Amino acid sequence: MRNHIVTAACVAATLAALTGCGAGQSLTTPGTTAAVPAGSTGPSESPPVAASRPGGFPGTLFYASPTGEHPKYALQRLDGGRLVDLIAAERTYSAMVSPDGARIAFVDGTDLWVTDGTGANGRKLGTGFADVGYEPAWSPAGDRLLVAKTAGSGEVTPGIVTVATGAFAALPHDPHGIHYIWSADGQHLGYATGVCEIGIADANGGGARLVPGVKSCDPLSISPDGTKMAVDVILPGQDAGDIGPNRTADAIIDMSTGKAIAIPVSGTVTQVFFRPDSTALVRASTGGTVTLTLLSAGGTVVASTTEPAVAGKAILVGYV
Repeated sequence: MRNHIVTAACVAATLAALTGCGAGQSLTTPGTTAAVPAGSTGPSESPPVAASRPGGFPGTLFYASPTGEHPKYALQRLDGGRLVDLIAAERTYSAMVSPDGARIAFVDGTDLWVTDGTGANGRKLGTGFADVGYEPAWSPAGDRLLVAKTAGSGEVTPGIVTVATGAFAALPHDPHGIHYIWSADGQHLGYATGVCEIGIADANGGGARLVPGVKSCDPLSISPDGTKMAVDVILPGQDAGDIGPNRTADAIIDMSTGKAIAIPVSGTVTQVFFRPDSTALVRASTGGTVTLTLLSAGGTVVASTTEPAVAGKAILVGYV
């Protein structure tokens, strides 16, 4: 694929500010660098701090750093030139950030937890939830979570938990999927199957259908209208891996045809995150350099910048 020269200098400058590459600019208001267990408000001298959004280019980047104990990762936020710990790796394999960045949800053992955006003020919503393969998926409004209950026999029941009350309601229809993701319009659920097909269903689980010609166990992100999904494609001869999420995507798939949509960046694409306004952030690597590129709703390059080296070994897991 061809390289791009970004002519929108003002937009590129704000993207540089987003990643902390600008002169003294940081992505979010500095917070504590120590992981705060859910259920604790943290030290009194370091109260939870909400993320700020730089003018002209709103957004916050979240990463997961591997610990060597697959598939557990520490959830972190890029803050200027450093990664700030939010959820400790020993607590969960896959913490998920709400669409507005104000909350984090994860399953610890079989307990479903929600914290604020700093990882503090944790509240247990319930127990008996599946973890690997059924990481919590936030609703667009951040008031509900798509999760799965387990009976301990291997059978799971996907359903919705209301964050305010902790009440669980099973989906009226079970798409029999894993790695559910919820579209920003609230109307669609993306998912994979246990045999590495990808599918899409209505928000209540009905109308489920599989997408032809695509082999993937790992959907990462879905467009706001559910017409496109970013996935990690399994090529012939490649290992499908296990049920744990690999949190990567190397292709954008047209959900009606199963065809890959061209991504106008150079290098190896490793993650793609759709935003509610239909723009998308693409992470790609060339040699030892990692680049973050913002695409317009029409799929053209808006801005591009080099990712800070501090995030080099981490996985990009969220952009809100």
